[in-house]
Amino acid sequence: MKQRETFVFYTIKSAAISSFVMIDLVAGSGIYYALYFLSSSMIVAMAGSAVGIYGVKKLVVGRR
Repeated sequence: MKQRETFVFYTIKSAAISSFVMIDLVAGSGIYYALYFLSSSMIVAMAGSAVGIYGVKKLVVGRR
């Protein structure tokens, strides 16, 4: 017996894409460069950027 093939189509809202761009790319880059300027350490800037994005996402999700 032959199985039927399924076709799955996902749609992504433009609000989700713009939210990703604004939060992850813009805020993440800004936090990274600010921390790199203040500490002159790439490791501190990378870790701080990751933690900062996590905090920003919590603030944005909490606001909705």
